[in-house]
Amino acid sequence: TLTLRDGRTLTQRVDHPYGAPANPLDDAALERKFMSLAELVFDEDRSRKIAAAMWSLDQVTDMRPVVELLAK
Repeated sequence: TLTLRDGRTLTQRVDHPYGAPANPLDDAALERKFMSLAELVFDEDRSRKIAAAMWSLDQVTDMRPVVELLAK
């Protein structure tokens, strides 16, 4: 609910916000969100490498390179 300066109120109910299990983020939105947070800690290049590693975790046979990317 939002109350405007003129006193009017606007109300909208969202049962399943974007990102909730019933309304999940698509891959592009998920990666954008990840990058916006990862770049607070890592530079853009490293953040992209981490994202790429996360997208291919199901193919990883050795976690050491992934862990090294995450080590600060």
